[in-house]
Amino acid sequence: MEWEGLIESGEIKRSTLQDQLMLRGYSSRQMKIYSCLDQKIVQYCFRMAISKYAVPSSVYFDYGKQYRTKWMQGACGRLGIRLLYAKPYSPESTGKIE
Repeated sequence: MEWEGLIESGEIKRSTLQDQLMLRGYSSRQMKIYSCLDQKIVQYCFRMAISKYAVPSSVYFDYGKQYRTKWMQGACGRLGIRLLYAKPYSPESTGKIE
């Protein structure tokens, strides 16, 4: 909010902001518990992508556990999609710079 010029620098204390975020379910502990890329979100996004852009011939995923599920293997198998995974610990294969 300071960067956007909505408030002056130091107008809101950090503790006040953390309290308000915690009340709305965004505490650091809650953020660690609920991953932003859990398998339900991946499944939903995969369904939406297929419904919007059609069935691809192949998909290429990171080696994360949210992508390596029985649901993903079954869905890709039934739809005839070739399922490919990046090698573990190879950021260059997923376009990451580390």
